[in-house]
Amino acid sequence: MKHQLLWLFALLALCACGGGGSRGSGGVTSTTISTVGVSGVASKGLLGNATVNVYAVTGGVKGVLLGTTTTNATTGEYSVTGLTANTNPIIVEVVTTANTTFCDETKPLKTNGKFDCDAKTGAGTVIRSTLPDLSKTSITHVTPFSEMAVAAAASTGSLTPASLAVGQAAVQESLGFNPMTVKPVNAGESMDANQTKMMTLLSAVMLDAKLNTCSGDASGMKCLIDRLNEGAKLTLNAGAYTAPSMAAVINTPLDNFKKWVDPANTGNLTKVDESTLVSASTARTFVAPQTNAFMAAATTQATTITATTPASVDPAKAITAQGLENFITVMRDGVNSAKDKIDKRMKAGQLRTDAFIGKGTSQSFTLVNLVAKNCDVATSGLTCTSVTTGTADQRINYVKVNNQKYCFYHTLVENGVSYTVSGNFDATKNDSTGVASGKLNATTTTLFTSNGGIPCGANYNKLSELSMVLSGTGLTEGSTSGDFTINTLTFIAYDQATANSLKWAQMVLSGISMSATVGAAPNKLATVTLTAPFAITSSDGDSVTGSLKGTIQDVCKDAASPCTKSSYATKIESSFIETLKEGPIASFDMVVTQAVVGHGQAGYKPWLQNSANNPINGTATMTMRFPDSVTIALTETFTDWNSSNLGVNFSSNGNTLYLTAKGKNKTVGTNEQVLDGDITLTSSGVYNAKMREGSDKKAVGEVFQGTDQIGNLVSGVLYIKKTNGSNGQIISLK
Repeated sequence: MKHQLLWLFALLALCACGGGGSRGSGGVTSTTISTVGVSGVASKGLLGNATVNVYAVTGGVKGVLLGTTTTNATTGEYSVTGLTANTNPIIVEVVTTANTTFCDETKPLKTNGKFDCDAKTGAGTVIRSTLPDLSKTSITHVTPFSEMAVAAAASTGSLTPASLAVGQAAVQESLGFNPMTVKPVNAGESMDANQTKMMTLLSAVMLDAKLNTCSGDASGMKCLIDRLNEGAKLTLNAGAYTAPSMAAVINTPLDNFKKWVDPANTGNLTKVDESTLVSASTARTFVAPQTNAFMAAATTQATTITATTPASVDPAKAITAQGLENFITVMRDGVNSAKDKIDKRMKAGQLRTDAFIGKGTSQSFTLVNLVAKNCDVATSGLTCTSVTTGTADQRINYVKVNNQKYCFYHTLVENGVSYTVSGNFDATKNDSTGVASGKLNATTTTLFTSNGGIPCGANYNKLSELSMVLSGTGLTEGSTSGDFTINTLTFIAYDQATANSLKWAQMVLSGISMSATVGAAPNKLATVTLTAPFAITSSDGDSVTGSLKGTIQDVCKDAASPCTKSSYATKIESSFIETLKEGPIASFDMVVTQAVVGHGQAGYKPWLQNSANNPINGTATMTMRFPDSVTIALTETFTDWNSSNLGVNFSSNGNTLYLTAKGKNKTVGTNEQVLDGDITLTSSGVYNAKMREGSDKKAVGEVFQGTDQIGNLVSGVLYIKKTNGSNGQIISLK
């Protein structure tokens, strides 16, 4: 079977629910949730040592305090855990104290390329963000722009799910991004398009705070927040809300920033009411524009940004959009958190194990082949013949120790450097019973140069070690069953940067067995079973463990006696678990089955073309598990010669998507499948969708809340449907 469609199906589905983005990493929980948490970054620039309080919204006001913490002194990150799941809206409130510091985007960068974060704020400034609920562990970032959304909701007279959704929708439309989901960062960090936009606007309001201060607020932060909140006020008209001053309150500091960074500009910086704040030249004297990579990018970005006056917002539509975006975002946060952990752990693990295992493993298997191919074992004993001609990798010397044992030595050349590989090989076999055993030990050392001697048993600086023990039964001519087992195969590589190092990484294959049964004459059809457990470990605690199992079956392709035989795999099972010192990476399980028959029997004959008269069959299942309970399970089952059923279950952060579809043969005469019709998506929430691949190879389709269509998916972009059926607010899938 070809399972390319299974992966295409999974990727299309994941593109439709989002994979990647700028919300940032955070803790996530398992699908059985008893306690949850909320985390994020607080910034106007990054706020260190600020108090963070998390409240439930009840009765239209900020209610009971759910938890509290302090932002990280350097990164502005916060995390409040151990909270009881809550279906009410949540307010996250960041309060500055006398010890709170903030990063200033307008100052010269530090020598490490980061913002200057030594400035102190005044105590008592409050900046808020919100979540529609806390039913799952979630992320919400706190900036002056998330504060505008909460202030807009409060301006309606009550904090309710509807008013908070309207406030978020208005600010999101005006800015072009959701301020709760875009993570503020430090200078020098990678930024996507929305983060670049966010950081430019934060720089603009930082300048505005410094130039437009008020009494009792030397940092200008509180005055700035008050101005933004005043501009965020909502007006009710015919059941919908507008924010007539929102664009101006954002564009004024943005326009001032553009004048400030332009040394040729001689105009005046203004206030929201268009009165003069200060001349551009005076502003540049008071706060000198910087020439660094961050400011250069912000200067370029500023020319592309203009806040817009949001269209009137229907509260019901806003709640729908917020709920759907939150559902998608919660799942995406789980994926991003898992990805971040995997990336960090893999990078650390690779530094430890790659140099150890990479070359050494292939060298070990090459050595096993070289040693064994020049030896023959029988009841009479073991015979090995030295090879003294050819290239270095072909030559090997044997020294007989006894009737069943030889010492060997061989020169290994790697990158122009010569090493000596030496060891012992002993083997026995009973020609009558077919019972055999063998043992190989080898050590790679620095080059042996002693005159007239041989390195067998010599003690040199070890670079790697190899040991193998094997056994077999039924290894005789005409046997109807047999078994060959590699009892242990261990390869240990040492840290070559340190003489006689105690740091190592090893690969162990233990209990690898291949058994076979042979049927009656004249065809003597065999069934072979392979079992291969393995483990890769290191002295640092890293491990990859797993196994591979397979069944291979002989079948007759014709009626001749004896018949023409071919072998086909009828079952393959594979599994592994990878864990590094830093934590788990992933686990994987796969089972593929297929029934085959021989000539003259009813069923699938794999040497013939798949057709209505010879229908292919089989099932493939794959389950992948990642940190933070992110799981992807894929299935494919052939239902006829040209059709299959497909399914994907994707779980992240307590939410699950269930995707089903049908496949069909891409062309007649091949087993490669493509999608046949829509992908049906249902979820653990109230959302479902119909999706398909568009002409541009991106996902298109319709999104429903229950049976009501609420959105359209166009070229991978999700739009909330307006009352008139047209595409409205964009829900980010990135």
